Amino acid sequence: MNKQTVSPLQFSILIIGFLFGTSIILSTSPEAKQDSWITVIIGGTSGISLFILFYYFYQRFPELTIFQYQQKLLGKKLGKLINYLYIWFFVHLAAIVLTNFWFFMCSTFYPTTSPVVIGLFLMVAITYAIYVGIEAIARTEQILIPIIPISLVIIYSLLWKEYNLENLLPIGENGIKPILSGSLGIFTFPFGETIAFGALFPYIKQGNKNKTKKIFISTLFIMMIFGTISTMLNILILGSIRENSMFPFVDIVRLVNVLGFLERIDAFVMLIWVISVFSKLSILVFAAIIGFRDTFEIEDYRPIVLPVSSLVMTLSYFLYNNIVEMNAFAFSTWPFYSLVFELLIPIILLITLIFKNNKLKNNR
Repeated sequence: MNKQTVSPLQFSILIIGFLFGTSIILSTSPEAKQDSWITVIIGGTSGISLFILFYYFYQRFPELTIFQYQQKLLGKKLGKLINYLYIWFFVHLAAIVLTNFWFFMCSTFYPTTSPVVIGLFLMVAITYAIYVGIEAIARTEQILIPIIPISLVIIYSLLWKEYNLENLLPIGENGIKPILSGSLGIFTFPFGETIAFGALFPYIKQGNKNKTKKIFISTLFIMMIFGTISTMLNILILGSIRENSMFPFVDIVRLVNVLGFLERIDAFVMLIWVISVFSKLSILVFAAIIGFRDTFEIEDYRPIVLPVSSLVMTLSYFLYNNIVEMNAFAFSTWPFYSLVFELLIPIILLITLIFKNNKLKNNR
């Protein structure tokens, strides 16, 4: 295994960048309408509980990636089969994120530019960063990630006069079903997707694991609160417009017209988007590469960085014909499809681990 390591704080920054990902720009839980902020609390709390399970596996197998301890728990053949499924999941998710990226860039900033060109520029940067190693990715994100929350605070502060508290009312008007449906969406996107970090946990510098666990849980909790507040502010500003908006955050930014700097603010949105997508894609592509390395027992992952990146790039181009088709998949199919990888298989692994531990105790 590559001996590069990152501190718990750097790893937390990777988590923050990953959770920001595409969730900043895209609409979340539109079916819950003015109750969307509640779905972030429910989905986020459930997602934090799931991450605790992922971390539990790390505590039990600190030197192993998710691809390695799956083989240890399930046996070589079944473990490798599950590994193939996870590799596909991470590649597929990375391709969806990349598709989101160039759909947004083409529809908002560069309508005459080929999506292939836009996607290629980002993937070249990601490929290079992964080739250099996780330390380089972590150091880069230490510099770039703070730009995102600072920018969001500035933008929302500039629009305080647009806040309308009536947009949040009445609470629970549409019943519990839309809230639960939206919560499932938040649980699977983005919190459940943190299972990708199961491939990266062994890169954490060894230390007090309980302290590290507290740092990670605090990070996730802060992100949940941040997501709740930003969703509430989106509702306060846009009201029902948000429900039908493809990119509600862009609509919000375009309301800002301070001292004639509208174009600069638009460019700021592009910067936020590039940073956040770079952060998420780096982790997903890296996780897929680690999967190939551990499943096929390759000593050095670097020779497969370019092929895996190329696979993600190619798949993203052929996945969906337009953003409407992609969103239809994201809202109707993705939550249930992703649950297999984010919840079902981890629970099976947990049951297997408990069973093996009990069997070992009985044999003593």
